[in-house]
Amino acid sequence: MLFASERRGLAPAWPDQGPARDILKRHIGSVVRALAAGGDASLEETAYRDRAAWVLDAEIRVNLVVRDDSPDHLSVTVDQETGLPVRPTGPHPPRCVDPLATGEGYVDEPETVTFSARALEGHSGALLIDPLAIPHVWTVTDDLVVTVSGDLTPAELVDVAESIQQSE
Repeated sequence: MLFASERRGLAPAWPDQGPARDILKRHIGSVVRALAAGGDASLEETAYRDRAAWVLDAEIRVNLVVRDDSPDHLSVTVDQETGLPVRPTGPHPPRCVDPLATGEGYVDEPETVTFSARALEGHSGALLIDPLAIPHVWTVTDDLVVTVSGDLTPAELVDVAESIQQSE
């Protein structure tokens, strides 16, 4: 699920107040720029959920710290109208790592949960409640990467994740 925002009547940049960095989501667009700058990236026109899109595919550098779990190529489906990535894919999507893990040097032991409603129905996720981590639940499906975190009970984290509906 992507978040987009529109602001009116606000200067786009310095010296006047501009939009907050988190609203612009510049790190998302950087994926597209990085693929395009890669040199041997390919671009293919396609449709995603009845919208015109591109599929960008490129070889990427392998992470030498976790070589066995690091993909060597990345494909991203990008909506042509908005320019926003709508579906990142790769050779090993299940090898995504916990986005809110406690950090290097710590071994997390998340509880496996199975979601029973809406977009995540039937999918497994990882629920981590640990003093060194932000309480969260996360999962990866063919279409979504979902993380829910915050000052919630384990049951509330799962309830929020199960409330996600995938748009048509």
